[in-house]
Formats: sequence, structure tokens, C-alpha cells
Amino acid sequence: MLALLKSKKQADGGLYRMEPAGRGAGQQVDGATATAKDKDTLPKTGGMSFGLALKLKTNAKKNATRKLRDGWSKKKSCCDCQPMIMSEERVMGLTYYRPIVGQRGLCMGVSSGLHTWRLRFEGDNHIAFGVAGGAYQNWWKNGQCWGMSLWDRRICGAGRLAKRTDNQGPDEFSVPCDACVTVDCEAHTLSFSVGRLDLGVVCMLPASGQRLSVAVATGRDACNATLVSYEHEAKEVVEEKGIEVNPDEDILLMDDLHKQKLLGI
Repeated sequence: MLALLKSKKQADGGLYRMEPAGRGAGQQVDGATATAKDKDTLPKTGGMSFGLALKLKTNAKKNATRKLRDGWSKKKSCCDCQPMIMSEERVMGLTYYRPIVGQRGLCMGVSSGLHTWRLRFEGDNHIAFGVAGGAYQNWWKNGQCWGMSLWDRRICGAGRLAKRTDNQGPDEFSVPCDACVTVDCEAHTLSFSVGRLDLGVVCMLPASGQRLSVAVATGRDACNATLVSYEHEAKEVVEEKGIEVNPDEDILLMDDLHKQKLLGI
């Protein structure tokens, strides 16, 4: 049975709070909750004095950031580079720019969300870092490496060389410094930050089929790279459906069947 619902306009204009007669604010009303905090989530109703703005949220996930364990992998790195892996967290020495890769991998086109590794560099800045799918070829000629250099403006994407733009930091970064490598699996981008400087997206990644791990390659004996942390952030997925009743109608509260018909669900 249909009932009448009076809606009051809030002070900020265009936003309404549903207040059904006989119910207290904050109680459930046919799948929609009316509280003071809802004023920011209800859709604007164009200044109507009587009407219903009903918003249903379905399939909602909150952003969830998980701290996961990762470390440098001797098994996945080439034999000549294995002695430079001092521990799961630390690489020391010269790899002749052959990449040492992490234990965890993500598969483009399958994995989702944001993947961020935090690294600390010390000793010497002749270091390339980013992500890699293969560990047996020189970083700058490797078709499975994507990343940047600390000691000059070079960036590398699948064996193709380019340079960072003028607004993407100085010509070289000094050590010690911290850096972050971020892979966005949905946008297929690789982003970096060094210290407090956000370099943004440096290169694009393959859309699918490539399995990638965090990677580092060194060009001098004094280079030192520590894998500090690894985080995975699941992106928020919110599917919203909204309906708005004709403002001239005084019948504002509908039964579930009527709502489903209007929403097409």
C-alpha cells in the first residue's frame, strides 16, 4: 500500500532528507535509510518541494589496502645475479643491469587494483627499477622490462628507450632515497615517486598476457636496493541506480514491486 512521504529541503539547497511519518530518522524505509549524513549521498532533486529521491546502491566494495609479503627471488633471477641477493629484502653489488625480480607476480589482464612496492636505494645511484617479466637480458635491451633510471632521465618500456619529461623530476636523483613503483592493472600504467616527488605515469604496460614482478638492476658495485614493503589496493566498485518521482505527485513511498519495475531489476 502506498503512503505519503514529506521531504524537507536542507539548508545547502537541492538536497533532501526523507522523513516518513511515524518513523524516526535513521530507521530503514523500504531499502533506503534517512539520516542527516545521507544529505551528501542523496541526488539533487532540482528544488522540488514534494517528491522522492531514492538512491539504491548495489554491489558496493570499500577500498581495501592489504600489506603483503614480497622479497627478491633467487629462483627467478639469473644465476650470475644470485650472489647479489643478500636476503629477501636486500640486493647489493653489480648486476650489469640485468634485473633481479621479486617473488610475487601479477598477471596483466587478470590481476586487478593498484600494486605498490616501496624501495630504498643507497650507495650509488646507477640503478634502474620498475617491473619486469624476464630477468636474463640487459635492462635497457630487455623486451620484458618497464622502468626508469635514478642517475639519468632514461625510461624503458619493452626494450624501447625514452626520457622523462621536464616536469618529471631532475636529471638525476641522489641516494639515499626512497621510491615507490605503482602498477594500475585496470589502466595498464606504471607510475613512480621518488622521495616526496610524484612523477606520475612514466610508461604504459601491456594490456594482457604479461606476468610482471617488481625489479631492480644495478650498474656499479656500491649499489644497494632494499625492498621495504608491498601493498595491494582493491579499487572501489560501486554500481548505482537512481529513480526520481515526478515532483507533482504526492504519492512518494512505493512498494518493492513498483520500485523494481521502475529500476528495471
